Amino acid sequence: MYWYTTGSYLLVGLFIYFIRRPYLKVSKTNLSKRGFAKELILNPDSIKEIIYSSGQVVIEVKGSSKWVYSKTLQRFDVAALAGRLKKFAEQNQVVFVDKTI
Repeated sequence: MYWYTTGSYLLVGLFIYFIRRPYLKVSKTNLSKRGFAKELILNPDSIKEIIYSSGQVVIEVKGSSKWVYSKTLQRFDVAALAGRLKKFAEQNQVVFVDKTI
């Protein structure tokens, strides 16, 4: 039973890491990501700022939460993601901070 439990946890971990991978969908009017049970949608008026540093992008939400996307943990192409988020920020008057300069 020990080996069955260990194997089951390993399969669930692989499923979450490869199949149910996190994403960030950038459209013209909002951002959306996958939560545990549903898709979470973020409008531009609820975004405090978007911070781009080398290796990660942080979207600060007004209130207490942050959406963090990194190259090492979620395997995102951070430079391409930052380019799309910069374009989104310019269109929707959201503060975009580039800390790579």
